[in-house]
Amino acid sequence: MSMRIENVGQTLIEISVVLLLISITFTATLGTMLKAQQLSYQATQRADVLNIASNMSNDMQLNKHELLDLKGAYFTNIYPQKNISLQCVVSRNCLYYLQAQQDILNWKNALALKVPYYQAIICRDDTPRDGKNLDHNGCDNNLLSPVAIKIWWSNHSRQLDLELFLARVHSL
Repeated sequence: MSMRIENVGQTLIEISVVLLLISITFTATLGTMLKAQQLSYQATQRADVLNIASNMSNDMQLNKHELLDLKGAYFTNIYPQKNISLQCVVSRNCLYYLQAQQDILNWKNALALKVPYYQAIICRDDTPRDGKNLDHNGCDNNLLSPVAIKIWWSNHSRQLDLELFLARVHSL
């Protein structure tokens, strides 16, 4: 009888070890799957933002008159709480100004759908990949510098940490 009790004890230990190994493997696999899902979401978000910036660049290209004006409507900060009025404040070149305001409103709405927590600026900058946020955007605003679209946004895993950044240089 003592032989049977020893075998049962060894079998229970073996089953416990196997269950422990399975749970460790399952936990590691689940962690890897969650990380892959997070990276996939971030890549999708980045692609969406790049597409929105590209569309804005194309819109600006179509309205070069307003784009070439250093104080034109395109050169502005954009963030979710900003109100954009579609009123023409200057009598001359009103159509260009209104089109630029409409483009910015469309861009603001598109960004809000894809990345609800964002800050963006369109400015002139020789070094478009610098800047930390709207307050420290790195724009040199030199007339000869290319137009840069800079966007900072946060995703849900980073809460409001605006570290993700995109700059698109717009050539005239």
